[in-house]
Amino acid sequence: MRRGRPPPEVAAPQRRTPQSQYLSSPSSCSWTPHRLLTCSYKDLGTPPQVALLFQKHLLQCQQTLASLLSILLNEPGKTGINDYSLQLDMHEFISVDPILGGLLLRHPSTLLPLLEEAIVSAQREILKRWA
Repeated sequence: MRRGRPPPEVAAPQRRTPQSQYLSSPSSCSWTPHRLLTCSYKDLGTPPQVALLFQKHLLQCQQTLASLLSILLNEPGKTGINDYSLQLDMHEFISVDPILGGLLLRHPSTLLPLLEEAIVSAQREILKRWA
Protein backbone atom coordinates (compact mmCIF):
# COMPACT_ATOMS: atom_id res chain seq x y z
CA MET A 1 0.00 0.00 0.00
CA ARG A 2 1.34 3.40 -0.94
CA ARG A 3 0.71 5.91 1.78
CA GLY A 4 2.09 8.95 -0.04
CA ARG A 5 -0.79 9.23 -2.47
CA PRO A 6 -4.17 10.67 -1.59
CA PRO A 7 -7.15 8.29 -1.54
CA PRO A 8 -8.69 7.53 -4.94
CA GLU A 9 -11.33 9.86 -6.25
CA VAL A 10 -14.77 8.62 -5.46
CA ALA A 11 -17.85 9.48 -7.45
CA ALA A 12 -20.85 10.75 -5.55
CA PRO A 13 -23.35 8.03 -4.69
CA GLN A 14 -25.94 7.54 -7.37
CA ARG A 15 -29.50 6.60 -6.63
CA ARG A 16 -30.13 3.20 -8.15
CA THR A 17 -33.39 1.65 -9.16
CA PRO A 18 -33.30 -1.43 -6.93
CA GLN A 19 -35.71 -3.42 -9.08
CA SER A 20 -33.37 -3.41 -12.07
CA GLN A 21 -30.60 -5.25 -10.23
CA TYR A 22 -32.31 -8.42 -9.18
CA LEU A 23 -33.39 -11.69 -10.75
CA SER A 24 -36.97 -10.65 -11.29
CA SER A 25 -37.12 -7.81 -13.72
CA PRO A 26 -39.62 -5.01 -13.13
CA SER A 27 -41.64 -6.15 -16.12
CA SER A 28 -42.00 -9.74 -14.90
CA CYS A 29 -42.63 -9.08 -11.22
CA SER A 30 -42.48 -5.80 -9.35
CA TRP A 31 -41.13 -5.39 -5.83
CA THR A 32 -44.25 -4.51 -3.90
CA PRO A 33 -44.29 -4.24 -0.09
CA HIS A 34 -46.12 -7.58 0.06
CA ARG A 35 -43.51 -9.23 -2.15
CA LEU A 36 -40.70 -7.82 0.01
CA LEU A 37 -42.32 -9.40 3.07
CA THR A 38 -42.77 -12.79 1.43
CA CYS A 39 -39.72 -13.12 -0.83
CA SER A 40 -36.59 -15.10 -0.16
CA TYR A 41 -32.98 -13.98 -0.24
CA LYS A 42 -32.67 -16.25 -3.29
CA ASP A 43 -34.66 -13.67 -5.26
CA LEU A 44 -31.58 -11.41 -5.13
CA GLY A 45 -29.59 -13.69 -7.43
CA THR A 46 -26.65 -16.04 -7.05
CA PRO A 47 -24.23 -15.55 -4.15
CA PRO A 48 -21.61 -13.86 -6.41
CA GLN A 49 -24.29 -11.52 -7.76
CA VAL A 50 -25.41 -10.60 -4.25
CA ALA A 51 -21.81 -10.03 -3.11
CA LEU A 52 -21.36 -7.70 -6.10
CA LEU A 53 -24.50 -5.76 -5.10
CA PHE A 54 -23.07 -5.33 -1.60
CA GLN A 55 -19.70 -4.27 -3.01
CA LYS A 56 -21.34 -1.62 -5.21
CA HIS A 57 -23.14 -0.23 -2.20
CA LEU A 58 -19.98 -0.20 -0.08
CA LEU A 59 -18.06 1.72 -2.74
CA GLN A 60 -20.87 4.22 -3.42
CA CYS A 61 -21.83 5.12 0.16
CA GLN A 62 -19.58 7.94 1.37
CA GLN A 63 -19.74 6.98 5.07
CA THR A 64 -18.94 3.33 4.40
CA LEU A 65 -16.20 4.22 1.94
CA ALA A 66 -14.61 6.49 4.54
CA SER A 67 -14.74 3.63 7.05
CA LEU A 68 -13.11 1.26 4.53
CA LEU A 69 -10.35 3.79 3.87
CA SER A 70 -9.69 4.29 7.57
CA ILE A 71 -9.29 0.53 7.97
CA LEU A 72 -6.86 0.36 5.05
CA LEU A 73 -4.82 3.31 6.32
CA ASN A 74 -4.67 2.13 9.93
CA GLU A 75 -1.20 1.18 11.13
CA PRO A 76 -0.98 -2.33 12.60
CA GLY A 77 -0.37 -2.59 16.33
CA LYS A 78 2.80 -3.91 17.92
CA THR A 79 1.61 -7.47 17.46
CA GLY A 80 0.61 -6.80 13.84
CA ILE A 81 -2.98 -7.73 14.62
CA ASN A 82 -5.89 -5.33 14.92
CA ASP A 83 -9.62 -5.72 15.22
CA TYR A 84 -11.54 -3.57 12.78
CA SER A 85 -15.14 -2.54 12.57
CA LEU A 86 -16.91 -1.13 9.56
CA GLN A 87 -19.60 1.50 9.96
CA LEU A 88 -22.67 0.57 7.98
CA ASP A 89 -25.72 2.80 8.47
CA MET A 90 -28.72 0.56 7.85
CA HIS A 91 -31.09 3.54 7.62
CA GLU A 92 -29.01 4.92 4.76
CA PHE A 93 -28.58 1.44 3.27
CA ILE A 94 -32.34 0.86 3.20
CA SER A 95 -33.03 4.32 1.81
CA VAL A 96 -30.61 3.69 -1.08
CA ASP A 97 -31.49 0.04 -1.65
CA PRO A 98 -34.62 -1.03 0.23
CA ILE A 99 -34.66 -4.51 -1.29
CA LEU A 100 -31.09 -5.50 -0.44
CA GLY A 101 -31.15 -3.69 2.92
CA GLY A 102 -34.47 -5.19 3.93
CA LEU A 103 -33.43 -8.70 3.00
CA LEU A 104 -30.13 -8.27 4.86
CA LEU A 105 -32.13 -7.54 8.00
CA ARG A 106 -34.47 -10.47 7.37
CA HIS A 107 -31.77 -13.03 6.51
CA PRO A 108 -28.60 -11.95 8.35
CA SER A 109 -27.13 -15.43 8.85
CA THR A 110 -27.28 -16.06 5.11
CA LEU A 111 -26.38 -12.62 3.75
CA LEU A 112 -23.74 -11.43 6.26
CA PRO A 113 -21.10 -13.84 4.92
CA LEU A 114 -21.72 -12.37 1.44
CA LEU A 115 -21.42 -8.86 2.89
CA GLU A 116 -18.12 -9.83 4.53
CA GLU A 117 -16.87 -11.16 1.19
CA ALA A 118 -17.96 -7.90 -0.45
CA ILE A 119 -16.06 -5.87 2.17
CA VAL A 120 -12.83 -7.67 1.27
CA SER A 121 -13.56 -7.24 -2.45
CA ALA A 122 -14.28 -3.53 -1.95
CA GLN A 123 -10.98 -3.10 -0.12
CA ARG A 124 -9.16 -4.85 -2.96
CA GLU A 125 -10.90 -2.56 -5.46
CA ILE A 126 -9.84 0.51 -3.47
CA LEU A 127 -6.24 -0.69 -3.35
CA LYS A 128 -6.31 -1.44 -7.07
CA ARG A 129 -7.56 2.09 -7.82
CA TRP A 130 -4.99 3.54 -5.44
CA ALA A 131 -2.00 1.69 -6.91
